[in-house]
Amino acid sequence: MTPAYLAEVERAFVQHAGRGLFLSPMDRQRVAGWARAGIPAAVVVAGIEQAFDRPDVPRVRGLGYAAPAIEERIKAWQHAQIGRRRESAEPSQAMQAALDRLVAQVEAAGRQADGAALTVLRSMWRAIADLRTRWSAGSEPDPIKALFETELRLLDEALGAVDPATRAGIEDEVATTLDGFSIHDDETRRITRRALLHDALRRHLGLPALELRL
Repeated sequence: MTPAYLAEVERAFVQHAGRGLFLSPMDRQRVAGWARAGIPAAVVVAGIEQAFDRPDVPRVRGLGYAAPAIEERIKAWQHAQIGRRRESAEPSQAMQAALDRLVAQVEAAGRQADGAALTVLRSMWRAIADLRTRWSAGSEPDPIKALFETELRLLDEALGAVDPATRAGIEDEVATTLDGFSIHDDETRRITRRALLHDALRRHLGLPALELRL
Protein backbone atom coordinates (compact mmCIF):
# COMPACT_ATOMS: atom_id res chain seq x y z
CA MET A 1 0.00 0.00 0.00
CA THR A 2 1.47 3.32 -1.05
CA PRO A 3 1.15 6.47 1.10
CA ALA A 4 -0.90 8.05 -1.69
CA TYR A 5 -3.37 5.13 -1.66
CA LEU A 6 -3.85 5.37 2.11
CA ALA A 7 -4.14 9.16 2.01
CA GLU A 8 -6.84 9.06 -0.68
CA VAL A 9 -8.96 6.58 1.28
CA GLU A 10 -8.40 8.31 4.62
CA ARG A 11 -9.26 11.71 3.14
CA ALA A 12 -12.56 10.39 1.79
CA PHE A 13 -13.44 8.73 5.10
CA VAL A 14 -12.62 11.80 7.22
CA GLN A 15 -14.51 14.08 4.83
CA HIS A 16 -17.69 12.05 5.15
CA ALA A 17 -17.42 10.87 8.76
CA GLY A 18 -16.36 14.24 10.15
CA ARG A 19 -15.55 14.88 13.80
CA GLY A 20 -11.78 14.69 13.17
CA LEU A 21 -11.75 10.91 12.83
CA PHE A 22 -8.73 9.15 11.38
CA LEU A 23 -8.15 5.57 10.39
CA SER A 24 -7.24 3.25 13.25
CA PRO A 25 -4.47 0.63 12.87
CA MET A 26 -7.16 -1.99 12.25
CA ASP A 27 -8.73 0.19 9.53
CA ARG A 28 -5.31 0.75 7.97
CA GLN A 29 -4.82 -3.04 7.88
CA ARG A 30 -8.17 -3.35 6.13
CA VAL A 31 -7.12 -0.73 3.55
CA ALA A 32 -3.77 -2.48 3.10
CA GLY A 33 -5.65 -5.69 2.31
CA TRP A 34 -7.62 -3.96 -0.44
CA ALA A 35 -4.44 -2.43 -1.82
CA ARG A 36 -2.67 -5.80 -1.86
CA ALA A 37 -5.69 -7.30 -3.61
CA GLY A 38 -5.15 -4.78 -6.40
CA ILE A 39 -8.35 -2.86 -5.70
CA PRO A 40 -8.01 0.73 -6.99
CA ALA A 41 -8.32 3.42 -4.34
CA ALA A 42 -11.08 5.02 -6.42
CA VAL A 43 -13.23 1.89 -5.94
CA VAL A 44 -12.78 2.06 -2.16
CA VAL A 45 -13.58 5.78 -2.15
CA ALA A 46 -16.72 5.12 -4.20
CA GLY A 47 -17.81 2.62 -1.57
CA ILE A 48 -17.25 5.15 1.21
CA GLU A 49 -19.32 7.74 -0.66
CA GLN A 50 -22.09 5.19 -1.19
CA ALA A 51 -22.14 4.27 2.52
CA PHE A 52 -22.59 7.90 3.58
CA ASP A 53 -25.09 8.77 0.84
CA ARG A 54 -28.11 8.51 3.13
CA PRO A 55 -29.89 10.95 5.44
CA ASP A 56 -29.78 8.83 8.61
CA VAL A 57 -26.08 8.04 8.99
CA PRO A 58 -25.42 6.95 12.60
CA ARG A 59 -22.43 7.98 14.72
CA VAL A 60 -19.52 6.39 12.88
CA ARG A 61 -16.54 5.08 14.83
CA GLY A 62 -14.48 3.48 12.06
CA LEU A 63 -14.20 2.34 8.48
CA GLY A 64 -16.10 -0.82 9.32
CA TYR A 65 -19.32 1.15 8.86
CA ALA A 66 -18.54 1.63 5.17
CA ALA A 67 -17.08 -1.85 4.62
CA PRO A 68 -20.31 -3.47 3.27
CA ALA A 69 -20.74 -0.71 0.67
CA ILE A 70 -17.04 -0.90 -0.23
CA GLU A 71 -17.24 -4.68 -0.69
CA GLU A 72 -20.29 -4.19 -2.91
CA ARG A 73 -18.30 -1.79 -5.10
CA ILE A 74 -15.35 -4.18 -5.15
CA LYS A 75 -17.53 -7.05 -6.35
CA ALA A 76 -18.93 -4.90 -9.15
CA TRP A 77 -15.42 -3.84 -10.14
CA GLN A 78 -14.15 -7.45 -10.05
CA HIS A 79 -17.07 -8.56 -12.21
CA ALA A 80 -16.12 -5.94 -14.76
CA GLN A 81 -12.50 -7.12 -14.65
CA ILE A 82 -13.57 -10.70 -15.41
CA GLY A 83 -15.33 -9.46 -18.52
CA ARG A 84 -12.21 -7.64 -19.63
CA ARG A 85 -10.03 -10.70 -19.03
CA ARG A 86 -12.17 -12.69 -21.41
CA GLU A 87 -11.46 -10.11 -24.07
CA SER A 88 -7.76 -9.61 -23.48
CA ALA A 89 -4.67 -11.33 -22.09
CA GLU A 90 -3.32 -8.03 -20.75
CA PRO A 91 -4.21 -8.67 -17.05
CA SER A 92 -2.08 -11.85 -17.08
CA GLN A 93 0.79 -9.92 -18.59
CA ALA A 94 0.35 -7.18 -16.01
CA MET A 95 0.45 -9.70 -13.15
CA GLN A 96 3.61 -11.30 -14.54
CA ALA A 97 5.25 -7.88 -14.85
CA ALA A 98 4.19 -6.96 -11.29
CA LEU A 99 5.72 -10.17 -9.92
CA ASP A 100 8.91 -9.50 -11.88
CA ARG A 101 9.12 -5.99 -10.41
CA LEU A 102 8.56 -7.27 -6.88
CA VAL A 103 11.31 -9.88 -7.23
CA ALA A 104 13.67 -7.16 -8.45
CA GLN A 105 12.67 -4.88 -5.56
CA VAL A 106 13.44 -7.57 -2.96
CA GLU A 107 16.73 -8.39 -4.70
CA ALA A 108 17.74 -4.72 -4.55
CA ALA A 109 16.85 -4.50 -0.84
CA GLY A 110 18.86 -7.67 -0.18
CA ARG A 111 21.99 -6.14 -1.71
CA GLN A 112 21.85 -3.39 0.92
CA ALA A 113 20.94 -5.60 3.90
CA ASP A 114 22.74 -7.84 6.36
CA GLY A 115 22.00 -9.87 9.47
CA ALA A 116 18.37 -10.59 10.29
CA ALA A 117 17.08 -8.37 7.49
CA LEU A 118 19.07 -10.28 4.88
CA THR A 119 17.74 -13.59 6.19
CA VAL A 120 14.14 -12.40 5.90
CA LEU A 121 14.72 -10.91 2.43
CA ARG A 122 16.17 -14.18 1.18
CA SER A 123 13.04 -15.98 2.37
CA MET A 124 10.89 -13.34 0.71
CA TRP A 125 12.80 -13.66 -2.55
CA ARG A 126 12.42 -17.45 -2.62
CA ALA A 127 8.69 -17.24 -1.81
CA ILE A 128 7.99 -14.62 -4.50
CA ALA A 129 10.11 -16.43 -7.10
CA ASP A 130 8.19 -19.63 -6.37
CA LEU A 131 4.89 -17.75 -6.62
CA ARG A 132 5.97 -16.27 -9.96
CA THR A 133 6.80 -19.76 -11.24
CA ARG A 134 3.42 -21.13 -10.17
CA TRP A 135 1.62 -18.21 -11.80
CA SER A 136 3.54 -18.68 -15.05
CA ALA A 137 2.66 -22.39 -15.01
CA GLY A 138 -1.02 -21.65 -14.38
CA SER A 139 -1.04 -23.49 -11.03
CA GLU A 140 -1.61 -20.41 -8.82
CA PRO A 141 -5.19 -19.11 -9.24
CA ASP A 142 -4.94 -16.23 -6.77
CA PRO A 143 -1.40 -14.79 -6.53
CA ILE A 144 -2.54 -11.69 -4.64
CA LYS A 145 -4.06 -13.73 -1.81
CA ALA A 146 -1.07 -16.08 -1.82
CA LEU A 147 1.36 -13.16 -1.55
CA PHE A 148 -0.62 -11.58 1.31
CA GLU A 149 -0.66 -14.85 3.28
CA THR A 150 3.03 -15.43 2.53
CA GLU A 151 4.00 -12.01 3.86
CA LEU A 152 2.05 -12.54 7.09
CA ARG A 153 3.75 -15.91 7.61
CA LEU A 154 7.25 -14.61 6.88
CA LEU A 155 6.86 -11.61 9.18
CA ASP A 156 5.56 -13.83 11.99
CA GLU A 157 8.58 -16.11 11.50
CA ALA A 158 10.96 -13.14 11.37
CA LEU A 159 9.59 -11.71 14.59
CA GLY A 160 10.17 -15.03 16.30
CA ALA A 161 13.74 -15.23 14.98
CA VAL A 162 15.08 -11.79 15.94
CA ASP A 163 17.23 -11.55 19.04
CA PRO A 164 15.34 -11.30 22.37
CA ALA A 165 16.40 -7.70 23.06
CA THR A 166 15.19 -6.50 19.65
CA ARG A 167 11.90 -8.34 19.98
CA ALA A 168 11.36 -6.95 23.48
CA GLY A 169 11.93 -3.43 22.18
CA ILE A 170 9.46 -3.93 19.33
CA GLU A 171 6.84 -5.42 21.64
CA ASP A 172 7.22 -2.58 24.13
CA GLU A 173 6.77 -0.04 21.31
CA VAL A 174 3.64 -1.80 20.09
CA ALA A 175 2.22 -2.16 23.60
CA THR A 176 2.58 1.59 24.14
CA THR A 177 0.86 2.33 20.84
CA LEU A 178 -1.90 -0.18 21.49
CA ASP A 179 -2.65 1.31 24.91
CA GLY A 180 -3.56 4.54 23.13
CA PHE A 181 -6.56 2.90 21.45
CA SER A 182 -9.89 2.05 23.04
CA ILE A 183 -10.19 -1.56 21.92
CA HIS A 184 -12.32 -3.84 24.07
CA ASP A 185 -12.85 -6.74 21.68
CA ASP A 186 -10.15 -9.43 22.06
CA GLU A 187 -10.14 -10.42 18.38
CA THR A 188 -9.87 -6.80 17.23
CA ARG A 189 -7.03 -6.22 19.68
CA ARG A 190 -5.21 -9.35 18.44
CA ILE A 191 -5.49 -8.29 14.78
CA THR A 192 -4.40 -4.74 15.55
CA ARG A 193 -1.44 -5.92 17.63
CA ARG A 194 -0.27 -8.22 14.85
CA ALA A 195 -0.47 -5.41 12.29
CA LEU A 196 1.47 -3.05 14.56
CA LEU A 197 4.14 -5.70 15.23
CA HIS A 198 4.60 -6.26 11.51
CA ASP A 199 4.83 -2.51 10.82
CA ALA A 200 7.41 -2.06 13.58
CA LEU A 201 9.44 -5.04 12.36
CA ARG A 202 9.47 -3.67 8.79
CA ARG A 203 10.73 -0.32 10.05
CA HIS A 204 13.39 -1.89 12.26
CA LEU A 205 14.75 -4.20 9.56
CA GLY A 206 14.09 -1.93 6.58
CA LEU A 207 11.86 -4.49 4.85
CA PRO A 208 9.77 -3.57 1.80
CA ALA A 209 6.02 -4.22 1.85
CA LEU A 210 5.11 -7.06 -0.51
CA GLU A 211 2.69 -5.24 -2.80
CA LEU A 212 1.79 -6.03 -6.40
CA ARG A 213 1.40 -2.84 -8.40
CA LEU A 214 -0.59 -3.74 -11.48
